Amino acid sequence: MADETYQPLVYLKQGSTEFIVASSGLITVESGGEITIESGGGMDIESGGDITVEEGGKIVWPTAGATSSASGSTTLSELTNNGLSFITSSGDARKLHLAAPYAGAVKWIFNTAGSTGMCYYISTSDAGIITTGAASTAHLMIIEGTTSGALAGWCQLIGKSTDRWIRVAHSPTSQWVIASTSS
Repeated sequence: MADETYQPLVYLKQGSTEFIVASSGLITVESGGEITIESGGGMDIESGGDITVEEGGKIVWPTAGATSSASGSTTLSELTNNGLSFITSSGDARKLHLAAPYAGAVKWIFNTAGSTGMCYYISTSDAGIITTGAASTAHLMIIEGTTSGALAGWCQLIGKSTDRWIRVAHSPTSQWVIASTSS
């Protein structure tokens, strides 16, 4: 006889196309397995949810033109060290972290127009950002709205080594400020 107290933690919702993973439930993709999200598909991570990449793991951007975006959060968001990242602007402060570069890495960051009070702090931890003049090294780049608002903009970074980004081009020049200089 079946155990009537047994409740599966992972199941297909009856009469639906929705797959449920209940609290304490787990889906394991074994070595060699994968999950594919096809064109037009997506993944929604709601408030309080997260994706954890453990030591040795990585999120891979396998083709040129892959994108990541950061929006809606004043907490630290991670930007990949290659490809494109889009920042959806608003009137608040945001903290972003740019992953360490590798020699030849190409990173483009775009931000939409924001409002007065918008301020983005992009940190690089131990990796520095230098200008093409290489006059100084810093670990922070700032995109800041002025009293008249913040403009849409973009910045291109090139990986010089595993510990240096070079800011090669950016617009508007007033919004991609390299700060906290040291030698």
